[in-house]
Amino acid sequence: MQIDINQLPIPDWGLKCPRCEYSLRGLPKHICPECGLTLNMAELVKPWTRLREPTYTGDELPIPDFGLRCGQCNAPAAGWPTHACPHCGHLATMRWIQPQEPWFQASAWASDLPGDSALEAVLIDEAIPHIRSISRSGADVLLARGVGAGVLFVSSEFYFDYLALMQTLRLADQEQSAPRPEWRCEFCGEMCPENFELCWSCGTPRDEPLQSGTG
Repeated sequence: MQIDINQLPIPDWGLKCPRCEYSLRGLPKHICPECGLTLNMAELVKPWTRLREPTYTGDELPIPDFGLRCGQCNAPAAGWPTHACPHCGHLATMRWIQPQEPWFQASAWASDLPGDSALEAVLIDEAIPHIRSISRSGADVLLARGVGAGVLFVSSEFYFDYLALMQTLRLADQEQSAPRPEWRCEFCGEMCPENFELCWSCGTPRDEPLQSGTG
């Protein structure tokens, strides 16, 4: 997701001039009108800056593929036309599972996916606000200091965007790790990988028909 952080006028991203704290919302150029400071947007826009609205709120129907399952019968929730499980009738309103605290720990939800560094790069690409902190209670302290270490947390407002992203990564990983189908060489009978156009054993092109001999 490409977001131009240098776009003008400056959107309502909650940014303030680092020198005089003048609100930057709506400015037609990257110069603070209050103190004259030239604004470096790459320095002002942080990983936790809210650059966009969430794509998902949890109210969408049919239910998108968040990788969730019914808490009663374990049926996949993706595609349900209502927030009640069509298999057992269990009510599964998405808003019930959204974290109530401002930030939730990302790594706890992504244990089967790439590590924190790779995950953070994906969050940046998707403009999902996140911070690093030793604990939830200390998140605002580390946020203010700009400390780039500790546990990775994601904005709870983007909880469902995060779930959808994790499911996309999970399915892509499963697809890459799935065994590829093979094809049999019509000439020598060897099994060859799907992406081979020539038989690895005899060099016969794929789908080359056998030629009947003449006598």
